[in-house]
Amino acid sequence: MRVQKGFTLVEMSIVLVIIGLIVGGILAGRDMIRNSVLKSIITETTSYKAAMNSFFNKYQYLPGDWPQATTRWPFASVWPGYYTGDGNGDGVISQPCGNCSEGLWAWQQLMSEGLISGRYSGRQQSGNARLGRNIPDAPMKGTGYTIENWLRGKSAIVVSSTNGAAFNGSGRVNAAEVWGIDVKVDDGNAASGKVEARRGNGFSTGCIAGGEYDLDSDVISCRIWFFLD
Repeated sequence: MRVQKGFTLVEMSIVLVIIGLIVGGILAGRDMIRNSVLKSIITETTSYKAAMNSFFNKYQYLPGDWPQATTRWPFASVWPGYYTGDGNGDGVISQPCGNCSEGLWAWQQLMSEGLISGRYSGRQQSGNARLGRNIPDAPMKGTGYTIENWLRGKSAIVVSSTNGAAFNGSGRVNAAEVWGIDVKVDDGNAASGKVEARRGNGFSTGCIAGGEYDLDSDVISCRIWFFLD
């Protein structure tokens, strides 16, 4: 009768090493993809801010805030389904006001001026923001770029999941990732400069602690704020 032998310690060690290499490769690949997505966010927001500066240099108003936009683009008669409105000219791209939103008009006006690609209706979809319809998609799945002003009272491009809501959606990055972006494009300071993090509900818990990025938190709940000035 043949006696079956089990694995030797050497063979088991080789198998464990191979498994470790496979798992390590998967994790490294995942981190590389994640870092690539974060770099794409930096590239895209930089491009959008440049487009807004070009718009301002031409019209002396931020997109969405221009009080004479409907004179330039009477979309109701030119492009059915597209809409823009006249902003209040206060120097801030404001949040929604009923069925209007300077933040949505901004994307539509940048598109119409040929400063960004895509097609954005300028209309709220059943009172909401819709990825790829009235706001641009962001590189992270299920996220987009809104324009908001409730933090510091300044206009900012915000990266978040909308969850069907026009503004104040949930976050998809952790504090360390926002800090990494902040270091690359600004001062790395959580309480000042051109980059900041907040949770979708507006609280800083899990994103900022004691005025600094909460680098010990692994909660993926932060929205990234890129201020225009």
